[in-house]
Amino acid sequence: MADGSYEQGQPVEQPTAGALGAAQIDPSQRKSVRRRKVLIAALVIVALLGLMAAVTYRPLYRSVRRAVADCVEWGNSANISEEHLAQLWGDDSKLLQEAESLAGQADSLGQQQLKKAQTLLKRQPQNTSPAQQERVANCQPQRPLWSLRRQAQTSKDTTLEAIQQIQELSKTFSPIEGAVLDRNPQATAVSRGRLDALLPGMDALFEDSKGDVDKEVVREDLLKSIQEAKLLLSREPTQVLRHEFEVVRLGLYQAADMVVQSQNRKASIDCSHQNCMALTFDDGPSPVSLDILSVLQEKHAIASFFSIGQQIDTNGKDILTEIGQRGFPVGSHTWSHADFTSITAQQSQRKEFVETATAIRSATGRPVNLVRPPHGAVNEESRTNLSDQLGAGIALYNVDSYDWSAQASTLSVQEKVLSQARPGAIILMHDAYQHTVDALPQIIDQLRDSNDNLRFVTIPQLTGEYPRAGDIYYSRTNILRM
Repeated sequence: MADGSYEQGQPVEQPTAGALGAAQIDPSQRKSVRRRKVLIAALVIVALLGLMAAVTYRPLYRSVRRAVADCVEWGNSANISEEHLAQLWGDDSKLLQEAESLAGQADSLGQQQLKKAQTLLKRQPQNTSPAQQERVANCQPQRPLWSLRRQAQTSKDTTLEAIQQIQELSKTFSPIEGAVLDRNPQATAVSRGRLDALLPGMDALFEDSKGDVDKEVVREDLLKSIQEAKLLLSREPTQVLRHEFEVVRLGLYQAADMVVQSQNRKASIDCSHQNCMALTFDDGPSPVSLDILSVLQEKHAIASFFSIGQQIDTNGKDILTEIGQRGFPVGSHTWSHADFTSITAQQSQRKEFVETATAIRSATGRPVNLVRPPHGAVNEESRTNLSDQLGAGIALYNVDSYDWSAQASTLSVQEKVLSQARPGAIILMHDAYQHTVDALPQIIDQLRDSNDNLRFVTIPQLTGEYPRAGDIYYSRTNILRM
């Protein structure tokens, strides 16, 4: 056709103005457009990734911090439990040898009981776990979350297995121990000393609980137990058998527990159903202690303080007196902040434990029934010494604020406590740093916001028992018995 608009019966498309314009765009301009599109897409992806990171960071951070805390708690618990178990294996082996030499002389030593003990001792492991040094050293936040959780669970399983063996040894050897040691002057003197060390705390509990219990009869029962103990201690040592001291000591603990539980009911505290946590502060007394007190009283929260003896001896006695007068319990943090292991190595128990307890009692009017080990380090010899000399329990913790770190800040202290804290926890902080004071109001407020019916309590209120001599308190549910 003349105009050329059809070919072989098909219409031929004519170029539009837009197509002609596109065809005329310079190739370099097309590359520029593509680059802009790629850049926009990249910025969108980065923004989305940033948003995802912001959304997931805090839950992930809190999961890691909690896993680290569990790893440390149960790693230490496993080490302490295995050390205590090894001590019992050795003590009970010696006890069995002596019992076998006395068999037939003591009516209470039956052959069946001895055979049961012999069979049990055959299960004694030859070597301690080679993993002891690694259990806590490997609890680093850089490790994968699953690895931290697995190590924490393995250490927890080891702890529970050791506890089961400790209980079995105690049950099996208790009657043998009674028969062999009942008339042993040295063993009787130890039991006598343990009972004597317990009485100051029991007297203080009786006085402090006046008008503070829901049933006065529990105080009357405690008073009867105290009077029975004092009467027994007044008798000539040669007239008292070892088991008599042990029976009376057990009765004192039971009576004291009833008072603690009665106090809890009067204060509407039930940590088996409520969300309870124990705030604790180490390294005072110092001027910062008074700032901590002000925050606690403003927020209507209770806490426990663990004081260093030489801090009291310098300028801190008046501050510690103020803490005691306001109703806050005070425990010992040794005289010079020395590790328990170095205290026993240097045989400085009297200075570090006894003189610190004396200084605290002088300032507060109350005896010490809990001791906080510096750096959380505990050994078997120190546990025994605290049990025998002070009648004191050992207060550890399963939440570390890391406010002692050189990099610590108000925000870091808040984040670490809030990440790890859960019902039943014992929380470690220090009344020595301003950033701890600044962090405390938000910690208290946010813990209350995230935990229904939260109560801040003392360690005896948390556990519902009077502190047991030599026992280690990590949390409400993790208590390592002596």
